[in-house]
Amino acid sequence: MPRMKDCQTMDEAILAIHNNLDKATNRDIAAFWAVVPRLLGRGKRTRQPLVSQLTSIFNKTAERIGNYGPQDLATTALAFAKVMDGLADLKKKNPRTEPRHLTNLAYAYALVRFVPKLDDGSTLFHHIADKSIPQVGKFKPQELANTLNAFAKMEVSHPQLFEKVADHIVGLDHLDNFDPQNLSNTVNAYAKAGVSHPALFEKIGVHIVALDRLDVFKPQELSNTVNAFAKAGVTHPALFEKMADHIVGLEHLDEFAPQALSNTVNAFAKAGASHPALFVKIGDHIVGLERLHHYNGQALSNIVWAFATAGVSHPALFERMADHIVGLDLHEFIPQNLSNTVNAFAKAGVSHPALFEKMADHIVGLERLDEFLPQALANTVHAFAKAGVSHPALFEEIADHIVGLDRLHNFIPQNLSNTVWAFAKAKVPHPALFEKVADHIISLKDTVDLDAQHIANLAWAYQKAGVKNGRLADYLLIAAVEKKDEFSERTIKNFLRWTEEDGDADD
Repeated sequence: MPRMKDCQTMDEAILAIHNNLDKATNRDIAAFWAVVPRLLGRGKRTRQPLVSQLTSIFNKTAERIGNYGPQDLATTALAFAKVMDGLADLKKKNPRTEPRHLTNLAYAYALVRFVPKLDDGSTLFHHIADKSIPQVGKFKPQELANTLNAFAKMEVSHPQLFEKVADHIVGLDHLDNFDPQNLSNTVNAYAKAGVSHPALFEKIGVHIVALDRLDVFKPQELSNTVNAFAKAGVTHPALFEKMADHIVGLEHLDEFAPQALSNTVNAFAKAGASHPALFVKIGDHIVGLERLHHYNGQALSNIVWAFATAGVSHPALFERMADHIVGLDLHEFIPQNLSNTVNAFAKAGVSHPALFEKMADHIVGLERLDEFLPQALANTVHAFAKAGVSHPALFEEIADHIVGLDRLHNFIPQNLSNTVWAFAKAKVPHPALFEKVADHIISLKDTVDLDAQHIANLAWAYQKAGVKNGRLADYLLIAAVEKKDEFSERTIKNFLRWTEEDGDADD
């Protein structure tokens, strides 16, 4: 192991520790951090990007730091403290604020997920933004992308910086200096930060579509790009078609990680971009895999959700996924994953009783359902009812949870109507649930959030379940009159039949 104090540049130090990372001791890693402040201070330009190597060193440090002895812990902490002291340079009259230094600072602290606060009460990231905005034109494409991604990753809001960078990119004559990673990371940063700039996405989309081939795009860059457009709600059919055609034309998808495949189909489904051949290509690839052990709960649920939402039938994929999930302990599945999975199978019309039973038993076995959002609760029982799968214990568990809540203010009308519809459809009686939902609906100040479908589903559910509630019937009748133009003739007849039986209003 080379001695860290003999290293003359950051590149040399990073490579020295990274190339020996597997056998490096805690003392060796602490020694690396000890020389970082000195080498950063020299400010020599690096000859090659060593982002992945530095990331590995950060990860190894985070993994081991809990086992550091007093000396190594003190050495590492002191090194970070010295770097922090160097941040004061940002506030001096003539600080070193070249784009490279600003980008490195932002990236490094985003990597360790830390937003330093300075003496004046502001944060490091806001100072970086203030120093970056006047010289955006001096930033290289990679520096722009890395800086924006650091802000997005740390959820630091700075609209002026994002607006300035976007306007700069849009104003360029061409994007030939942006490599695929720069393009992907840039749109990904805007999507993740929730910053809207249609002109930027259009500029990048047009550039990619105009490329002769997409062979230079890595799988992750392809998936991240379409995922960013979908997440940002930016429609660009030509871009999606170009990327889909490229993926379909590949000999195999062995280089696509599960997350890349998941994000890709999820993006096409969310964007409403139809490309059946792409879905078939990805579905066939997954079915042909020997094992699915690299697919986590989110990837599994997102894939079946995407196929169901896009309306692409692939029974073999759903069966393969279901058989795999049934053999898991589901600890990796968060509530939304559970809900999305059963909802996808129900929506796709794919029957797999063992999967539904596995999911239901898991949910019933949970100590509490507090982590389930209203939509996840509603979608879960709705999926079981739609699929015709009976599981009284699951319905009782969810109903008891909802009844036990202080208020239902987080439930939108669709959540409530889908929930009681599911209980009525599944023929699972639970008077307390129906009463709780009715009381909440009646308490609403106005009917503006209730559309015709919500009103019809609520009326049908209470009628089908045999639950009489005159006050709710009167309330829904008033709402129906206000939305009468949205109702079909059949729906009106069914609705009036229920209100005539339960309500006090005149015809």
